[in-house]
Amino acid sequence: ASGLSAAGIAVDAPDTNMVYFDPPPGWTVAGFGGAIERNGVRMGPAGGRIRAVTHLDVGTEGIETAIEVVHAVAGADPEPGQGAR
Repeated sequence: ASGLSAAGIAVDAPDTNMVYFDPPPGWTVAGFGGAIERNGVRMGPAGGRIRAVTHLDVGTEGIETAIEVVHAVAGADPEPGQGAR
């Protein structure tokens, strides 16, 4: 959660292995989720937000990679048709 927050993403403090956050300004949930998935990171929609879940087989390196992808995509312009809310 702290890594996503550092990217300027609004994040709820987690009590579990699940982190919920809003897509960056200008992005839809589907658009942002699709953009990060095309970069090798899969997170899912959950009630108008994005849900990231870690599993036992995802180590620190995998989490750091996911954060790097979120940072990169959050800093990019929304793709055509993916930014309208």
